[in-house]
Amino acid sequence: MSSDRRRPAAKSLIQQPPIDWQALLDSTSEGIYSIDAHGRCTFVNRAAVQMLGYSLEEMLGQNMHQLIHHSRPDGTPYPEAECPIFKAARARHAVRSEDDNLFRKDGSSFPSEYSASALHGDGAITGAIVTFVDISARKRAGQRLRMQFTVSQLLASANRLEDISQTLLENIGAGLGCTLGLLWLRGPDEHWLQCVRSWHSNTFANSALEGAACAHRFERGMGLPDRKSTRLN
Repeated sequence: MSSDRRRPAAKSLIQQPPIDWQALLDSTSEGIYSIDAHGRCTFVNRAAVQMLGYSLEEMLGQNMHQLIHHSRPDGTPYPEAECPIFKAARARHAVRSEDDNLFRKDGSSFPSEYSASALHGDGAITGAIVTFVDISARKRAGQRLRMQFTVSQLLASANRLEDISQTLLENIGAGLGCTLGLLWLRGPDEHWLQCVRSWHSNTFANSALEGAACAHRFERGMGLPDRKSTRLN
């Protein structure tokens, strides 16, 4: 095909109306924001606003590291000079993190995967553009799979449930994100259930509840609301 025949098609593309970048970036489920060379927010899309809990007005012009990336996952301060995103706004290479914490307006945090690339203008770096996603659901799914695999191995290798009950509770509780786990087994006469093992996470602080639950037993027809132990065999 000659260049003359291609020219009308190319011209028609040039004459297309300009792209509405705001609408385009608002349509993605990834959070996107840009910062200038000083780390101040210059753009943010709808997904980022929703995930972080701030309004658009509360984010524009603010230092994004101080706003959403100020602490490490263990709670210790995260100096801006050590932040990969901050460095991307001053370097010519892109950065990527597969598991880091970002903070919401209410002070809570969520695990995220992000990438940052430098923005250029007039031959100089003018800032960076950052995309991120909340990977909470992905991490929970991975924890559940690891828990299921561990539990299946425990059950396959044990002769009696009592021998692995404590390890079983620990793995199930941690895998499901629980704070308290209790195991009830049938009593000697098989007419009631008694608590034989308990487990609690490091954040659980209600020892009275755990003690009361361990001391309680369920007779036939009794149980938690809507969960009566009407059959024990």
